[in-house]
Amino acid sequence: MPKRIRREIREMLKRDIAMLARSPLLSEPLRFIIKKHGKTMRAMQRQSDKSGGGRIRKVTATVFAVLPEFKQARIESPDSWHYAITDKTPGFDWQGLREGQQVECTVTTTDLPRVIEVRILEPKNDNPV
Repeated sequence: MPKRIRREIREMLKRDIAMLARSPLLSEPLRFIIKKHGKTMRAMQRQSDKSGGGRIRKVTATVFAVLPEFKQARIESPDSWHYAITDKTPGFDWQGLREGQQVECTVTTTDLPRVIEVRILEPKNDNPV
């Protein structure tokens, strides 16, 4: 994520926390929790900025929808994470996917997961010839 966008998100977060902390509708204990939690969230954001955007892992997933009107295919991993393969996914054409296909993907595990690489898996043939 570009530094400018990260900086804008941090500024919005600071403003929102400050606004909540000043709200007359909140009790004093709740105001304290919001202030403390806001500091924790900012620290977590700084740490994720330093780490380079999160971890990367390999996932075997199933295509459950191909959406030409949105120029994407949606996939679901066995642990129920959903990902989108779009025209922006490097080195892969989403239009070649069909519902029910198995794919192996390299994905990031951040708040906004992203598909980095895709490979179509061959279907398993249970009936030997």
